[in-house]
Amino acid sequence: MNPNAFANLPGRLRNEPIVRLFLSYETLTAGGKTLSAARFNLLRQVARLPGVLPALIGSPPAAELRKRLPLDGALYAGQDGAEIHEPEETPDRLARHLRLADATAPALRRALTGWVLANRSPADAYPVYLGCGALDQPAMELVRQLNGYTPGGSSPCDPQAPEDRAALFALLYAVTNAAALPGLPTKPQAA
Repeated sequence: MNPNAFANLPGRLRNEPIVRLFLSYETLTAGGKTLSAARFNLLRQVARLPGVLPALIGSPPAAELRKRLPLDGALYAGQDGAEIHEPEETPDRLARHLRLADATAPALRRALTGWVLANRSPADAYPVYLGCGALDQPAMELVRQLNGYTPGGSSPCDPQAPEDRAALFALLYAVTNAAALPGLPTKPQAA
């Protein structure tokens, strides 16, 4: 992945009043490995930025995602989007809201992304999907079709490759530094 692919995202996050930020668990964790404390704290800082609405999508069940990456105010989509757990809501299933002919992981992630944007996001939310690999490509294509942001264009990156994960976390670092400019408050922390 080209690290320059991320260059315009920090400014975009500063200029968009509301961002629906989809995060691929497998990309962030290289397939389920534990994040370092520094990387987890960076992820938490991004999730706390004003106007950022995080949604974590992954293969483990939603409760497991929430346990592994507890982010304030995040929507958790476990089992590749089949299972949904929103803040302060009862866990739900995507199948209650959509009839899906294709229940493969990539199709579920795409369907979940579209459903969240249509039903659980403000109409003016700017979609961003940070993922890579084959599981995320259909959802990332949907976000690109909606004029949202995805890293790396249409070619998949390798979530196991250290350079691709380093580029992603360099992006998150740039986002938090750009957001720390004077006059840009952070979201209040949960008590």
